[in-house]
Amino acid sequence: MNYIQQFMKQIFAFILFAICSFSSSASHISAGEMYYDYLGNNDYEVHILVYRDCGGVSLDEVVSFTVFDQANNVLQEVSIALDTSNIQQFDYTNIYSSPCISQFSGSCLEYYTYSTVINLPPIIGGYVLSYQRCCLSSQIINITDSDYYGYTFYCRIPGLETGQFENSSPRFQGHPLFVACLNDIDSFIHSATDPDGDSLVYSLLTPYGVNMGVTGNADPSPEAPPPYFPLNYETSFTAQAPLGPGSISIYNSVTAEMVVKPVFVGMFAMGIKVDEYKSDTLMNTIFRNLNLQVTLSDLGIQEDQLSQEISIYPNPAINDIEIKCKLDHGLTILTADGKVVLRRNGTKEKSYIVNLSSFESGLYYFQFESALGKVLRKVVK
Repeated sequence: MNYIQQFMKQIFAFILFAICSFSSSASHISAGEMYYDYLGNNDYEVHILVYRDCGGVSLDEVVSFTVFDQANNVLQEVSIALDTSNIQQFDYTNIYSSPCISQFSGSCLEYYTYSTVINLPPIIGGYVLSYQRCCLSSQIINITDSDYYGYTFYCRIPGLETGQFENSSPRFQGHPLFVACLNDIDSFIHSATDPDGDSLVYSLLTPYGVNMGVTGNADPSPEAPPPYFPLNYETSFTAQAPLGPGSISIYNSVTAEMVVKPVFVGMFAMGIKVDEYKSDTLMNTIFRNLNLQVTLSDLGIQEDQLSQEISIYPNPAINDIEIKCKLDHGLTILTADGKVVLRRNGTKEKSYIVNLSSFESGLYYFQFESALGKVLRKVVK
């Protein structure tokens, strides 16, 4: 990466910081989804469910979503006000049984469902309802330039030609899985229900996103039109392996049981979807985007201690990069496609320099390993 590219990236990052920080109610979305109920007489009650950290910036006082037709014309921009009396909170330790959960420092999340009723007469091609929001956390390690993007949530109302426009979409039951333990097998049910009794099929997917630098707004109105595109996973991460190579991520298409066994500590973005079928015809698809935090399960040790002890500077780097870590550790540097280019075993040095002059420009993974476990960091040259 040359000096101009680095400079432009810094400028773009500053613009995104301005968008996401100075918006009156910006904060990171931990998870979210969008669904609707058909009430009769062409009325639909639309719901936007959002999760955020309890200690973060408060929920948006008003959110908006956009209604598009099949030609991507904006038909409505709908605003929903926040009712603070209905904000709810939950603690991870009350739901999850994994051994690392009780040690998790950010165990509390708040969640709220924004709901409103809109009237949409049946039309050919139906409708797309879309909600977009800045910003993804910069701590997410499996998404390229995660802090430049926001999440896209959308769903479809079937068209007049289907004869099924009087349809309610599926919706997920219960809270998402937010925390998993390093090297432990965690099992969780991400099931949904459908008010019409339609058949449901579950699968993993890459979350849909929006480039916030393009929209220029933390809460764009109107939303960008379809088609929507998935976020870019870093090399070695996929929709079926969102936790990285060597990890296990299985989502049963029938029972909705999710089984994960992560081998890296960090925050990972992932998506799950539910396809709704009526008589073998696909009627709708709903999505749940979520951020999964992988932590250590060692009793008596703060689960993110290793991660907190690691400092890498500068990043992006040109030649030399300084590593600081108070713990004895090993370091393996891998290319984006998983090739090992450098390995230091069992170093006791608390501070040292790694020279990258012989490395080609691009993305590298720095894998730190100690008695506490493994941590993966992204470094750009």
